[in-house]
Amino acid sequence: MCYRSILIFVLCGSMAAYAQPNNPQNILLEAENTTYCQGWRLVPGKSGDALQDDAARGEGILRYDLYLKRAGRYYVHLLCMAPEKNTSKNDCFLLLNDERLLASKDSTIRPEGIRVHSSQFVWSALPKGPGAHTPNAIRNGQVYFSVAKPGAYQLQVISRSKGFVLDKILLRLDRPELPQDIDLLPSRQPENSLPYAGQWDVFEVSVEHEKDYPNPFVDVQLSGRFFSPSGRFFQIRGFYDGQRGWKIRFMPDQLGIWEYELAFSDGSGQWKGTFECRASDIPGMITTYRDNPIWFGYKNGEPMLVRSLHLGDRFFATQGNALTDETWGSAQRTELLNWAQEQGYNTLSIASHYLNREQESRGLGWDTPDLWDEKQQRPNPKAFHQLEPMLDDLKDRKLIVYPFAGFFGRGSDFPREVSQQDLFLDYTMARLGAYWNLLYNVAGPEPLMRRVPFLSPEQVDELARKIKTKDPYGHLLSVHNRTGDDAFITYPWNDYGILQGPKTTDRQRLGTGILRNHHPGRPLYLQETLWPGNIHGHPEYSMEDIRKNALVMLICGGSINFGDMNGNSSSGFSGTLDLDQRVQERHDLIHDVWDFFASKPYFRMKPRQDLVENGYCLAEEGRYYLIYAEGNRPFGLKLIPGRYLGQWIDPMDLSEARDIETFNEKAVPVPPEPERDWLLYLWRQ
Repeated sequence: MCYRSILIFVLCGSMAAYAQPNNPQNILLEAENTTYCQGWRLVPGKSGDALQDDAARGEGILRYDLYLKRAGRYYVHLLCMAPEKNTSKNDCFLLLNDERLLASKDSTIRPEGIRVHSSQFVWSALPKGPGAHTPNAIRNGQVYFSVAKPGAYQLQVISRSKGFVLDKILLRLDRPELPQDIDLLPSRQPENSLPYAGQWDVFEVSVEHEKDYPNPFVDVQLSGRFFSPSGRFFQIRGFYDGQRGWKIRFMPDQLGIWEYELAFSDGSGQWKGTFECRASDIPGMITTYRDNPIWFGYKNGEPMLVRSLHLGDRFFATQGNALTDETWGSAQRTELLNWAQEQGYNTLSIASHYLNREQESRGLGWDTPDLWDEKQQRPNPKAFHQLEPMLDDLKDRKLIVYPFAGFFGRGSDFPREVSQQDLFLDYTMARLGAYWNLLYNVAGPEPLMRRVPFLSPEQVDELARKIKTKDPYGHLLSVHNRTGDDAFITYPWNDYGILQGPKTTDRQRLGTGILRNHHPGRPLYLQETLWPGNIHGHPEYSMEDIRKNALVMLICGGSINFGDMNGNSSSGFSGTLDLDQRVQERHDLIHDVWDFFASKPYFRMKPRQDLVENGYCLAEEGRYYLIYAEGNRPFGLKLIPGRYLGQWIDPMDLSEARDIETFNEKAVPVPPEPERDWLLYLWRQ
């Protein structure tokens, strides 16, 4: 959910929920209108949004602040469903001020929650528990809370069955039956309802300046201070948006009520306001996986298996190429994105992004947004207006964006003077920094390219440190490396590695190069390492090579950016983005490899070459092992003592698995056909 409001002043109202004044016995709550949410995700409801339990038992929590004006029994009904009629996903816990539900005339046998046996949304008031089976004494009783006196109360809904979906909550005073007009009852809204934004989405405020400055990008500044519900503080820059209009954008990361203060640097205007951060379906800003930082993840703690596709320069263009007469527009872009999501891609590497790469067969002739006005040496708001609706679409589709050319792109008109670079970075991050789905890249492609560099190592380092200083959200930052080793692997600002190569079908050379450049505490984005059809250093990949290379790259802990080309990086399907030119079998193959890898607990494991004599090993030692080797030599796997189970998996048909009977560390099984390549997946009992 995204709330973008034009505000001068916002009055802060109470967030407590009240019974409808004309019908005080009914309190109807929308599930997503929580005062606190943890471990539930936004999904479609019967009408509007609903929340789905996405956490382990007892770890997902929803809270609703209520003010109950009368004492009595409050009968509880949930509009809810159980996916696929799955009885293991059909209930949730409920508490009111830490008191459990009652049923069957104040029975001392207290149900723990409410259950449902429908794969469609229905109103349910059936008790659940305690224990595995609801006792007969309360099994068909009407659940309710007993309220001894009026006052403020907190209703909690807590994870019991992962997958359970909750749309609405009805509390009805002293009346157990559903109202006949239940679908017509107004849902609870707080008095003096606040503007809101979804967690990790964009909250925007628009204001006007009373004066026209000759250069509003430099002469005056809008700044904001945002205060979280827990008291954290963020200093945020605003931006000039044309005429006298100014905006400030912010990405809230904590549920609850936020406060903010805005002010112009010339003292001409000051504003204060309040907004609510509500639960959303956004998994959180892309970051490193906190439990195993060699992988990417989200701020909500989930791992992310990067499934990246490289796209050429025309993606953000709004019309055809004026020089080549090639066609492109919103309809083709939508068709491409629909296909990419159906194919399972969750990340796009896009060439001309912040600036146009005005080079033949690259960005030349395309009207992609050029965010820096070279003639006036200042930011270009019109270009941002062109870019932002497309970024909004990518954000709403949950697609991560990697800008291939970075802030300072080869062949583009990026600013050269230090003060202009500061202005460009400040303005760009003020407008785009609140997007949760953006990776940051200092410069590319290959600012240190042999023979034709366009930045020095010192310049890259200086620009990277500036970006880090100016970014209030902590986006992941790296730089596009030339072919070979990562020149910036140890630099503190380098949050994730970017590797171009090794470009080879020699799996030993491939694995050695990846492992040598894998920082032990950072993800590795294999940006130009598997680009079938690319002629710049890449060999001719057979379908077998694509599969084997992808397995080595993943088991060595790399995240793959896949390409489908016929020349340079802006050729073939990756360049034309014409679905008729794709080599579909390539995409199907890499999709199958990713699906197989995602079916294993890869995010718990790390490359462990010390545990094998041959092949490549990903392991959480003592728990899980995934090993790949091309054959002819035994793995030489070293296991700690214990009993193990496993599978032999055919790399040519990843759906084909042969179970291995229980064995111990002294009797590691040998491949069924030692002369060919195999995947071995083991887990310790």
